[in-house]
Amino acid sequence: MMMYIALALFALTYVLMLVFSKYRPYIALASALVFVVTGMLPIGKVFGTIDFNVLLMIAGTMGIVALFIESKMPELLADIIMERVPNVK
Repeated sequence: MMMYIALALFALTYVLMLVFSKYRPYIALASALVFVVTGMLPIGKVFGTIDFNVLLMIAGTMGIVALFIESKMPELLADIIMERVPNVK
């Protein structure tokens, strides 16, 4: 029974994050809080369930993207492509 509730909460979290993309961090934190408060995730296992490899991979990707955009490389590539293409089509 608890597994179905957890799946429903996960699905609800996913839908809410898609609908309210501006509030994703708050929705994720609220969902995590519900998991802990209801006992689906014991508080002693919270840090053990966090996959720090994934978090660091996402943080690194975000850092590279920020530097890539700051360097204006996408704008330069778009300009080069527009120069070489005979028309917009």
